[in-house]
Amino acid sequence: MLLKLRLALILTFLLPLAAGAQRMPEERGYDHRGGDYDDFRADDVEECRRACERDRRCQAYAFNLRTEVCYLKDEVNSRQRNLDTVTGTKERWAEETDRDFSEEEGYDYRGGDYDSFRADDVRECRRSCSRDRRCVAYTFNERSDTCYVKDRLGARQRNSDTVTGVREGRGGSWSGRENLTEERGYDYHGGDYRSFRTSGVSRCKDECRDDSRCVAYSFNLETDTCYLKDRIGDYRSNRDTVTGIKSDTGGRRPWGGRGDDLTEEEGYDYRGGDYNSFEVRGVSACQAACRRDDRCVAYTFNRRTDRCYLKDRIGDYQRNADTVTGVKEED
Repeated sequence: MLLKLRLALILTFLLPLAAGAQRMPEERGYDHRGGDYDDFRADDVEECRRACERDRRCQAYAFNLRTEVCYLKDEVNSRQRNLDTVTGTKERWAEETDRDFSEEEGYDYRGGDYDSFRADDVRECRRSCSRDRRCVAYTFNERSDTCYVKDRLGARQRNSDTVTGVREGRGGSWSGRENLTEERGYDYHGGDYRSFRTSGVSRCKDECRDDSRCVAYSFNLETDTCYLKDRIGDYRSNRDTVTGIKSDTGGRRPWGGRGDDLTEEEGYDYRGGDYNSFEVRGVSACQAACRRDDRCVAYTFNRRTDRCYLKDRIGDYQRNADTVTGVKEED
């Protein structure tokens, strides 16, 4: 009887741990860049993982084995090698985005690769893309077992060795659906005509795309609430939200304003003049931020760090392979 009681107690303790492990796949030697909203000392990776599981805001964690610091993240960005860390993401990220991929055998989308690595199979490649907000498509080469993750789609071409997949709603002009900007840590105040709970920002964007009335959206990461907007109000800082506008507005305020048109020059930067910088998802979001700000006369977007720099003066023109730059054109 005493033995059975002990076994029952052990199972009571172990089963929740097993369930928690299933919810958060773990990767050793990797980290997801950025997205940290809290960090603290932890005894081990298990304590770090449990802290993330208990926190609704937390979507991923990274534990540094050398410093014993746990980082909690509210977004899952590009995966990068870091031998000192163990990282994990909540399973719903993979489940949600797995369902949102269209997959084709014998095709590839040319170019757009920002990372490649060996993978066991196409499922591992697809999961890597699903966990990375930068990734809009993947290609898995079955001959070399190599996974290529992409942040843009090039020409579609035949390749009998590959399987390719595209995240639904991320195909740009090919899919015939409207593009939306995505700006983290900001909100367009007001203009809400509908709000509802949903599983993530991609679902919120899809609802806005499919609704002709919607010109902008905001998604609250804390409450999982999506707000659809029929007008664009004041642009405000809000660390809990992701916001964006439809591309048919051109990133412009509906009431116009000077300097709406921007040049775009790959591989260059205008040195100095920075008065604000922040992380954004893509050059279009950086351009949109400059259009909205009357102080901004030029911008630079760093593709390697996903950082946008707004400028109130134009300095020396210099080469930089990592950046895209541009200036406002006079009306």
